[in-house]
Amino acid sequence: MRTIIFVLAYVATSRACSCFPQPAEAVFCEVDFASHVKVLCLTNPHNDNTGMHDVIYTVNHIHVFKKPPRVSTLPPVVFTPSSGATCGLYLQVGKEYLLS
Repeated sequence: MRTIIFVLAYVATSRACSCFPQPAEAVFCEVDFASHVKVLCLTNPHNDNTGMHDVIYTVNHIHVFKKPPRVSTLPPVVFTPSSGATCGLYLQVGKEYLLS
């Protein structure tokens, strides 16, 4: 019985990629960058169905709202894990997003 309780307690406290909801203003103050982008291209360089590799999105920065002080321009690529379980993003080519 102790084993079952321990397992249930462990499962209840371990949630992959969960974030406490915060107001947009608070999030904006904490991030290093914020940019309105349009997704131009999707590349999956390691398409081996393991779900453990990065996906690369090529983006056009329509409007940069915030960037690090010593950075002149944000890079035109976004790397993200290919799996939602590891907090990967799913973006659609041709759509616009606010990334931070």
